[in-house]
Amino acid sequence: QFSLEPFYARLKMVSLSCFRVRQLGIAVASLFLPTTTGGFSDDTQWPNACSASGNDYNSTRCPSDATCCQNKFSGNGWGCCPWSEATCCPNGYACCPKNTQCVEKTEERKYLLLADTRGSSSLLRRSLATTPSFNTVYDCVTNGVVIEAGKGVCKPGPALPLDENKKNVLIIGDSVSIGYTPLVASALGSEALVQHSPWDVSDGGAEETSYGLQCLDYFLRSPGGSDLRVDVLTFNWGLHDMGGAHAVPGQEESPDSYKKELSEIAEKLKSWATNHGTKILFVMTSPMMCDVDKDQTVQSLNNEAKSIMQRFGIQTLDVHKPIVDKCGPVPSHSCFDYEDCFCPHCGTAGYEFIANTTIAPAITSLYKPTSSAEDSSITSTT
Repeated sequence: QFSLEPFYARLKMVSLSCFRVRQLGIAVASLFLPTTTGGFSDDTQWPNACSASGNDYNSTRCPSDATCCQNKFSGNGWGCCPWSEATCCPNGYACCPKNTQCVEKTEERKYLLLADTRGSSSLLRRSLATTPSFNTVYDCVTNGVVIEAGKGVCKPGPALPLDENKKNVLIIGDSVSIGYTPLVASALGSEALVQHSPWDVSDGGAEETSYGLQCLDYFLRSPGGSDLRVDVLTFNWGLHDMGGAHAVPGQEESPDSYKKELSEIAEKLKSWATNHGTKILFVMTSPMMCDVDKDQTVQSLNNEAKSIMQRFGIQTLDVHKPIVDKCGPVPSHSCFDYEDCFCPHCGTAGYEFIANTTIAPAITSLYKPTSSAEDSSITSTT
């Protein structure tokens, strides 16, 4: 079984790469945004403000049946727990229902600590050993009885108001999509505002399908809860659905739930897109170039996803094949002058390649129809 946790442990120890800096620039700039939204959204906001600046557009607010809790991966540090009057767990990423305690699952922590610290610095090892972190798993306990498992706090939707003068594009997905989003935004900048959802510049974005299903409504709204009407939405789940028995809610899970949960997500998004006049596109999961077994799991999930999208009449975009065609057959440990490229992450050159050759053209074909029915790289399922 494969865990993404070691990748994220190492990711947090390195400097922000070019694409992270560019995405961070969006987040920082958004701190100075006006309080009004663009003309394509319902300005009705949720009632629970998570900070003193709760009236600002990009300050997180939560609905009445949810609770403001920290999510340290959120662009503004806040998110929403799906329970009313919930208990926010001490790691700053998880929560439990009202009148329960967050009790750390020590055996899970022991396992994940070993996985996280392989190849990591002694500083990180000490930190994980003494401080609850993003990989801490909680039981929700009352009077010594486990009520249920803790959940990941939902990160908010995109940081910027929609643009009244351009097309608006929303990209929902994992850390790979966080990597290529600013490059897609650059490619389409003269005609479209491209944003990533959730607002996350340093972790796994939409994470696993259970987290996506739990948090989907947040991803489709502004941080304050305003309903968004965008022209194009792309979405992806897969890399975080390759975990094992020791998975972390809000980080990863096993492949067993992928088909059921992705089907529910697809059904909800199809209905949402119909009601909002939005064109939607499922982006297949990118390869695990360094490992044959892990990439076989990716391809299996992609096959399941393709079947699901066909059932709901949702178009798909294959990014797995273009990367393998460019970098060579799996296993391949270097591409675009970057070691372990797309294992699962890559450097700016790799993300530029997939953004410019595959994703940006596919998005353009959806909001700017040409004489051909659709971009040749998109698989029509209608």
